[in-house]
Amino acid sequence: MLKWVSGKFDQIRGEVLPASTVHSADPNGWFPFLNAESLLSVDHRKRALQQLWENSPFSRPVWEAFWLIPIRELAIRLQQLPAAQSGPYAREGGMLDEALDVAVCAVRLSRGWLLPPGAAPEDQAAQSSAWYTAIFWAALLHDLAGMDDIAAFHQDGTRWYPGIAAPIGPWRFRFCDSGPDTPALGALVGYRLLPEEGLRWLSHWPKAINTLLVYLSGNQTDCDVLHTAVNEARQKCGLQLLAAKEIPTPMATSSPVVTDEETGHEGGLPPVGGKTSGESFWNWLVSSVANGVLTVNAQDSLVHVMMQHIFVQTPECFYRYLGTKKNAEIEKDNIQKDFETLHRHYSQNGKGIYIYRKYKNEKREGSFIKLFGYMIPLTLIFTNGSQPTDSIWLSPNK
Repeated sequence: MLKWVSGKFDQIRGEVLPASTVHSADPNGWFPFLNAESLLSVDHRKRALQQLWENSPFSRPVWEAFWLIPIRELAIRLQQLPAAQSGPYAREGGMLDEALDVAVCAVRLSRGWLLPPGAAPEDQAAQSSAWYTAIFWAALLHDLAGMDDIAAFHQDGTRWYPGIAAPIGPWRFRFCDSGPDTPALGALVGYRLLPEEGLRWLSHWPKAINTLLVYLSGNQTDCDVLHTAVNEARQKCGLQLLAAKEIPTPMATSSPVVTDEETGHEGGLPPVGGKTSGESFWNWLVSSVANGVLTVNAQDSLVHVMMQHIFVQTPECFYRYLGTKKNAEIEKDNIQKDFETLHRHYSQNGKGIYIYRKYKNEKREGSFIKLFGYMIPLTLIFTNGSQPTDSIWLSPNK
């Protein structure tokens, strides 16, 4: 006799979680079909949707097309299935809850990452929305292989295949032993759920879409960025980490290391009072931006926001810093070299200085002067979550 599952599922540490829906199974294990509105209207799922919206890089219509529609389609295809027989999501609706919770965590974690790793700042600015979307889709669909362990049926005895389609009426399920997990079903469901318009848009960045498709095909550990984001999110949700090879975290917000040979600097300067001159300059820079001593994005500012980075003009900023140090015995060049050893600025192939044009008018037309400076990740300077928009005076040097 088949063992149909009904009632409540195991809860970790006796934790009481809000009911996924107002409609539980009847005594015979039959669940009613619920539409997306009903499934997503409970409080904890509404909070998850709000967090995804707040952390998305899109306008509302684009967010709904690329992010919300896949969630709605996934919801009606999963209904109130549990994610597993035991664990934090072994409850009615646990499979949908796990998908939403991991997606929220992955998106929030990745907002501070520079993506794709190793690309120039202007490329990262152009591609960041694509990579955040790839991370969101990967996190939302990462654990659908568990559907292989579930057999579900309609009241007339026909089989319902969760993930592939919505049930046509009341349904019930049982757990079954499908053997080793295979990614085929998860990949099929993932490909069916991704919006066509979104895939066409993501195709503008071949590396992003190829990484996503490889991830959904089951080769998750071959996709460092997506795999790292999802695994860290799973850990925060109290879930077991996915099988992984040893991979470096590829999205640290500091730049790749510039060698001493590249900088012409043989090691850092001896610390003075426990800090190097580079660290002292850095602390002055951060505090001066915070307290308004250094203005940001004004026509005469030494600091501008460009493409999710802070452009710090050199050598002017170093001379401004030296002006605050009376009787300073250290030269500007030594401070600048010492600052470079901190690796707080973006550098690629030994290139650490970038050129921008500063125009005399807000339309960025007509005459301009060239500025030289460092590109520093925005989140290293603005740490309180409030970040200014791009400067209206600067544009990349063509």
